Amino acid sequence: MTQFTNNQIQIAALPAWQEVDFENISSKYKIIVLLRYLILIILFATILSIIYWQNDDPGNTNYLYILVSGMIFLFSLLGMNIWSMRYWGYALRENDILYRSGIFSKSVKIIPFRQVQHVDIKEGILSRLFDLSSIALHTAGAGEGLRIPGIEKSNVAAMQEYISQKIVRKSI
Repeated sequence: MTQFTNNQIQIAALPAWQEVDFENISSKYKIIVLLRYLILIILFATILSIIYWQNDDPGNTNYLYILVSGMIFLFSLLGMNIWSMRYWGYALRENDILYRSGIFSKSVKIIPFRQVQHVDIKEGILSRLFDLSSIALHTAGAGEGLRIPGIEKSNVAAMQEYISQKIVRKSI
């Protein structure tokens, strides 16, 4: 029978994640986000323009105010999204993966490989055009897992292989 121990751990002796060199997501991912927002803006403007021109009262400017307000809102979201990408990054370590994100509320998510159930590679239509992929790690329990967008296809395949090998080793 193993004897129970519960030794104290010194906080200063713990490894510091802040010292990790994060890889930035691909700069091509900004173009994908820009294209997504432009599609959304064009769709929004088209629908409101059709509603405006079908209106019986051409002097009614409410639709114009809604259109301008919506455009300002969507362009603000686009700007904040692209601005926040400067902070986005990931790091693959021996036993875990880290992902940082945020703009006003910055966060770092650390997923130990022992919690990972399986790894997916996802490619959208626009991502394929720019040779980018996302990697999704699904964790055990009620955890939400992790999805890292904007990684070069060659890098994401190597990451999936490495993490998959770690998952197999933990189950043996």
